[in-house]
Amino acid sequence: MSLAKLRIDNIRNIRQAKLNPGPLANIIFGDNGSGKTSLLEAIQILASGKSFRTSHLRSIINHDAEFLRVVGEVVTPQRHVPIGIERGLGHTAVKIAGTRVNGVSELAFLLPVQYLGPESHRILELGPRFRRQLIDWGVFHVEQVYYSLWRKMQKLLKQRNAALRDKKHKETIAAWDKDLVDTAEQLTRHRHQYIDLLIPLFNEYVAQLSPGLQVTCCFAQGWSEQMSYQEVLKDAFERDRSKGVTMYGPHRADLVFRMAGVNAREELSRGQQKAVIMALRLAQVALLKQRSGRNCVILVDDLPSELDQAHQRRVLELLSDFNTQTFITSIHSETLQDVVEGAETKKFHVEHGVVKEVV
Repeated sequence: MSLAKLRIDNIRNIRQAKLNPGPLANIIFGDNGSGKTSLLEAIQILASGKSFRTSHLRSIINHDAEFLRVVGEVVTPQRHVPIGIERGLGHTAVKIAGTRVNGVSELAFLLPVQYLGPESHRILELGPRFRRQLIDWGVFHVEQVYYSLWRKMQKLLKQRNAALRDKKHKETIAAWDKDLVDTAEQLTRHRHQYIDLLIPLFNEYVAQLSPGLQVTCCFAQGWSEQMSYQEVLKDAFERDRSKGVTMYGPHRADLVFRMAGVNAREELSRGQQKAVIMALRLAQVALLKQRSGRNCVILVDDLPSELDQAHQRRVLELLSDFNTQTFITSIHSETLQDVVEGAETKKFHVEHGVVKEVV
């Protein structure tokens, strides 16, 4: 998978940009504030409908505009597929091959994207929701049934929580729980299978990025593995009803990182935290390739300042090994040139929101 064409309208200081990215390394360089990160943000929006910087749409749309639009052409082994998304205040329109589709899940499946940026390490510090999103991204791209299970789980959970708040009879809620239990256990099996495959790859990348770093990663499914989900719901019913919310389940799952038996974020330096999250993201890219044969577009925004030059070089070498399309920002293209320079490397200079290819 790669992007052969990209057009951006009204994203931050980029009023309009057109570019034809290369299939491998694309170096995006320019001064701070020039629009480099906004270009990466546009690709993320095209692939998921969301920004990696903010959930506030108004702050993304250029102040003189009422909407943003990103259009691209995805190259698959079989064909070239035009895709596009337009978002304004109160509306979202998505098209694939000229046909309007509902939601962005089809875009997300067609164009898998991973983002590595200066704040990526914060996933260790933020709540479990953000780590669940990483798990769900991975399973979504390798298990066709997962998205429908995930949507069904969200719907059933919402219904159960509403019933708890309305103080419905225990027997009534218990009768509805069977479908919830079946869906939750199926979804969780897919998550377990994915994590079991991911962890060995994660360990390999940690060893390459930070030799000697002893950090472990494990999956917490959201309820005791010594009990069935049916038993957990039954035991926790009165507590759930008093709080008006289901306390245990896949919606409480987490990825837990530990070092010397304690939470890793309390022991790791900032640079080590970034190395750990990079290792996790790289493992996800590798697993996607292993399980589906599909490549992932990788966005790298300003290699973290806490990484020394040797670590930065190793990250770039590992990215090159994937032989996949990568967009890498830097203030100066020369800082990346000796690692990623090649016949198919393209350079784009960004200045005041204007993007120009450098030949």
